[in-house]
Amino acid sequence: VNIESPSKGNIGSNEQVIVTVRNFGTQKQGDIPISFQVNGVEIASEMITDSIEPASNYTYYFNGTADLSTIGETYMVKAYTALVDDEATYNDTVESAVKSINGIDLAVNEIVSPVSGEGLSSSESISVLLENFGAESLSEFDITYVLNGESPVTEQVLESLEYGDQVTYTFNTTADMSAIQDHTITVSTDYENDAVTENNSVTQYISNTLCQPYSNCEYGGLLGVKLAEINNQSGCSENGFNSFTYMNASLNQGSDNDLIITTQSGDTFVKVWIDFNDNFSYEEDEVVLNSVASSVSGTGNNIDTINLFIPADASIGEHFMRIKTNSGQVVPTDACQGTPFGETEDYKVTINSGIGIGENEIETNELIVTSLGAKQYRATFEAKNINSLLEVELHDINGRTLIFNRVPNVNGKYQFDFDMSFAPTGIYLIRIGNSTFGKVQKFMVQ
Repeated sequence: VNIESPSKGNIGSNEQVIVTVRNFGTQKQGDIPISFQVNGVEIASEMITDSIEPASNYTYYFNGTADLSTIGETYMVKAYTALVDDEATYNDTVESAVKSINGIDLAVNEIVSPVSGEGLSSSESISVLLENFGAESLSEFDITYVLNGESPVTEQVLESLEYGDQVTYTFNTTADMSAIQDHTITVSTDYENDAVTENNSVTQYISNTLCQPYSNCEYGGLLGVKLAEINNQSGCSENGFNSFTYMNASLNQGSDNDLIITTQSGDTFVKVWIDFNDNFSYEEDEVVLNSVASSVSGTGNNIDTINLFIPADASIGEHFMRIKTNSGQVVPTDACQGTPFGETEDYKVTINSGIGIGENEIETNELIVTSLGAKQYRATFEAKNINSLLEVELHDINGRTLIFNRVPNVNGKYQFDFDMSFAPTGIYLIRIGNSTFGKVQKFMVQ
């Protein structure tokens, strides 16, 4: 009638098989041959010596045991009787699929929200999908997220998860993702005696972007970009835009550089801007590559090496770079304009003098902008070598300078607190540096 045990779970190499046998006949039966197989191999052939009354069930415990210990494997367990003169042999066999799983296996499947886009706020809700892959019921366990390497946020999940259950958990503590950058978030669990630690955490890049043009990248899309230290195989991005500003290419003033791009199709035009003046706008005098067409026509992966020249008087320091493609037509003058086909990707570049080892090569830390609440903000840069007075400039989306100040190095750190209560909601850019060094960052005021 049924295989009672084993069922799915944390089963081992010496599992007892328990079955229920029913006498559907009108006569009492005894001395019934009974056997079981695992994956078609007979393991035990035994005898029910007790008598089973008509219309009655009987539970039989096999003496022979089964090895079902390989985690993740599904075993086919078959039990059957072979009573002589049985008049209904069609119901003599029962089969069950038994999957061997760990006792405790809690997984973080994915970060559901937020997702990359424009205008992420200083109070984004973090939602994650959890799943119980283990046999034991789990509840009241800790879950933690870490944003951009900052202090961890730990909360407790109260829901009970049985085997195979999924739950979407939303943290009560929100995350500040208002800075215009690629944010790194890691969500993890640490359940005691968890058998599979590889699925206990997920790390994801979430980009807060500005001026995000939409395109269909099935044609003219960017599949790969190589430039100095940047080597990015990106594929076709959702809505034809992606931000990779955590990738930075170090380039020298007055240098020729190989930009190697892989496009989704031929007859693709390419345009590259570098925001040399850090005014939050990609302008025509900042175009370093002007609508060079892909040299191969037709569909398929097309790889082109194009010279990208950095002017000798290019502003030294860190800047945002935009690469934009358009299929079959020149790329628009407006870097924010979408096109029917093509793709847009953002990166960072650091311009150096090319003479010796400069401050930009040494100072690799990022400029960090933190919201203090009530439209108060703090810009922080931790220096490795530089200790001179630096200038801070803040621009709005139209390139207007709203704040200018000078900041000293105090114990290896440049820190500048500023008030944006006068400013409307929007995205702003801040730069710290001098004539030979600079760091830039975007952030949102709400």
